Amino acid sequence: MNGKPVLALALVSMLLLCEGCQIQSTEGEVLSSTGEQVSNNGKVTHEDGILKICTDSGCKDSARQLVDVWERLNHNSRAELIVIPQDTSAAETMISEMRTETLSGKGPDVFLLQCANPNTADDLPLLFSNPEKMMYSDVFLPLDSLMEKAEYLKTENLNPKILEAGKTQEGRMILPVCYDYYVYAFPENELTIKEKISSWKDLMDCNDPKVMSAVSSRIFSQFYDIPGKYVDYDNEEPVLTEKELLQLAEEAADYQEKGWKFVGEEETLPNVYSLGDGMFSDLEKDAKNAHVIFGLANTEGGITANITLYAAINRNTQQPEKAFSFLDLLFSDEITSGKGFSDGDAVFGNLITFPEGFSICNHVLEKACSRISEEDAKAVKEMNERINAVRFHCDLDKEMNDLFRKVSGTDDERERENEVNQVYDKIWMILSE
Repeated sequence: MNGKPVLALALVSMLLLCEGCQIQSTEGEVLSSTGEQVSNNGKVTHEDGILKICTDSGCKDSARQLVDVWERLNHNSRAELIVIPQDTSAAETMISEMRTETLSGKGPDVFLLQCANPNTADDLPLLFSNPEKMMYSDVFLPLDSLMEKAEYLKTENLNPKILEAGKTQEGRMILPVCYDYYVYAFPENELTIKEKISSWKDLMDCNDPKVMSAVSSRIFSQFYDIPGKYVDYDNEEPVLTEKELLQLAEEAADYQEKGWKFVGEEETLPNVYSLGDGMFSDLEKDAKNAHVIFGLANTEGGITANITLYAAINRNTQQPEKAFSFLDLLFSDEITSGKGFSDGDAVFGNLITFPEGFSICNHVLEKACSRISEEDAKAVKEMNERINAVRFHCDLDKEMNDLFRKVSGTDDERERENEVNQVYDKIWMILSE
């Protein structure tokens, strides 16, 4: 992906316990906001009143700063940060222990984790490989009543389509913090087309060399976005039939084959972005040109957004109000704008950024759009309004991309049908777990 995402935060869930200031073990870390480490033979102990926050290694530094801000604002409270290590074997041990803890009614109070984008997060150890499915389990605490008392979080200030993705019939189980999707941006004078690309059919009918080059060179890593939400976790069934999934994979493979001959042509402006700072920076630098900007269209006539960072509270927590106050802080203007909190002449919490995705806060998009031309800003906002499917990056994303690569790599119809059948079986297996 070209460009780095702007600001992000996220809360995930799974389990782990911790107590005592900071514990370093072979399985992971338990850290206080000061960064001190207290050895306890690789085990985590419990101490009443301490808020336990689980995050991953990619968010560790910023999450530690957030803990510091939370403790400063809540003078009589303490928090510990439980970090899932990057090392796969150590992470597997920790995750296994956390699952046991959670199932026994314990575990951390708060989860702050990434969803694994298969294109940017190689082998990222995850507590939950499928956060959306976990919303329908008993892991997360419904947040609706707590949100009514929020000090900072105002739903009217958040992207409503992204926010809605964290809900089930039971209520709001997850707070999405960041999201992304692929964006294509071209200087207008480099394209042979003038009409807007607003649907999957528009894209399939487009024969502009630069558009075909950009889409063809990336479609293998974003096939999972094309169907929109391809799994219905509420009704526990796939959205597409096997036949429909095969037809879509073959259609995309045909388009890719036609576009390959244009791949490699020199471009003035990088074509493919993840919604984020890199895109806005390049558009700002190229402000003298008018641009054609569009997101990868899905088959439902809109754009599929993927949640990359999310927040949640353990249903087992004994201190839900305190846990929510930490989540609430994530959405404060002071944190999301980067201006921080003031304490006399000191400013704290002004350097908190997270690794993946674009903030769900509307003012972040407004600020980013203020850097680019009025026409480009209008196009970006219209594109964002076209989001009609929101999902969490999950373990099935890689399966979908692998399916496309295998379908596009063979002309044998029986082999193609077999590959689709295998993915379909995995979807049903995940739904039944």
